[in-house]
Amino acid sequence: MPDQQPNLEQQINQPSSAPPSVSPPPSYYRESFPTPPAPKSKANLIKIIAGVALVVILGAGTTLAARIWDPLWNPFRPSPDEVIVQMTEKMKEVKTLHSDGNLELNVKNGTGFGIKSNIWTDIDLRDSENLMGANGFDISFAMEGVQFSIGFETKQIEETSYMKINTIPAFPMLQSVFQMIGIDQNQLKDKWIKVDLKKLLGEAYVAKQKEETKKQEVLVEKLKKLIEESTFYSVKTELPDEEIGNKKAYHYIVVLNQNEIKRIVPEILKTLTETGSSTLPFEQVTSNLQEEMDKFFEKIGELNGELWIGKEDSLLYRFKGEKTVEMGKISEGKEGAISLKITTDFSKFNQPIEIESPKEYKNLDEILNPLMINLFTNPMIGK
Repeated sequence: MPDQQPNLEQQINQPSSAPPSVSPPPSYYRESFPTPPAPKSKANLIKIIAGVALVVILGAGTTLAARIWDPLWNPFRPSPDEVIVQMTEKMKEVKTLHSDGNLELNVKNGTGFGIKSNIWTDIDLRDSENLMGANGFDISFAMEGVQFSIGFETKQIEETSYMKINTIPAFPMLQSVFQMIGIDQNQLKDKWIKVDLKKLLGEAYVAKQKEETKKQEVLVEKLKKLIEESTFYSVKTELPDEEIGNKKAYHYIVVLNQNEIKRIVPEILKTLTETGSSTLPFEQVTSNLQEEMDKFFEKIGELNGELWIGKEDSLLYRFKGEKTVEMGKISEGKEGAISLKITTDFSKFNQPIEIESPKEYKNLDEILNPLMINLFTNPMIGK
C-alpha cells in the first residue's frame, strides 16, 4: 500500500523541524553600531565659564589699575582732593612757564560797557637774584558808539625794563595832543623803549628799592605760609577727563570757600601792618571788616571755577571762571548786570624760556628830553 502523503492541514499543524531562532549576543551590536559620544559634563562647562570670567575680571582690573581705562568710578582713581593737593605741591617746583589769558568784562545797564583783553606772560624764576619776565597785552574797550584798542609788550631783565607799544588808540584828540607836544606816533609804535632805573632815578633810589624789595620778600614768605595753610576752594563736581593740547587732564568744578576767605583776610591785613606795608592801624582797618565781607558774599553769591590738572604730571593746565551779578544786588535801585569771564592756559613748565634784551631800542630820555623842551617852549601848551 502506498505511503499516504500528509494533507495540507497536517503540514501546517505539524511542528517544524527547523532549529529554533537565537538572539545575537550584545557584542554583535557593539561591533556593528558605533557607540555615540557621551555628553559633556555640567561641571566642565561651569569650569570653562568661570575661567573666562576670571580672565575678563583680571584684564579689566589690570586696565583700571594701570589707568589705561579710567572712568570716574574707577576704584584706583585718586580722589579730587588728592589731585589738587599734589597739583599745589608740583606748581611750587615750577621755575619757568608760559601763560595765555583772556578776560572779558561786560556791564549792561542801559548804555553798556565792555572790556576784552588777551594777556600772555613768560616767567623765569631760575635765578632768584635776577628775575626775568615778559608780558603782552591787547585790550579793547567798547561803549555805546565808541570803541578803541591798545596793545603793548614789556620785558623785565634784572633792573632794566623795556616797553613797546604795538597798538595806539585811534583817537583824533589823542593824535592832536601828540602833535601839540611834539611826539610823532611813528617814533613810538612798534619801537622798544629802554627804562634804566639807575640812569633815570639814580643809584641811591635803586639801592633804596633793593632794601624795600628785601622787606617785601619777608612779607611774601609770610603771606605764602598763610596761603599754603589755607584751603580756599573745595571740589564741587568731578567732570569727565579732557585733553588740553596733547595732555590728558582731570577736570573739576571748584567752589570758593567763603568762610576761609573771611578768616584769612584779617590775618593778611595784620601781616601787612606788622611788616610796615600798611600805615593804617590794624584795628581801624578791621573794625567792620567781617560785617562788610558778609554783605559782599551775600550779594555776589557762590563763586565757582574750573580746573584742568594733568593726569601724568599733576600740573595746572587751565583755569576758568565765570560770574554774573545783578546790579540791583550790589546797589539798591540799580538795573542791569555785570558779567566777568576769565580763562588762563598754562604751558612750557620748566622749559627753557629766552627773555633777551631787544637788539634795537631807544632810551627813555631820548623821548622825554624833546618832550620836556617842547612843553616849556611851545606857547600853545602854556595857554
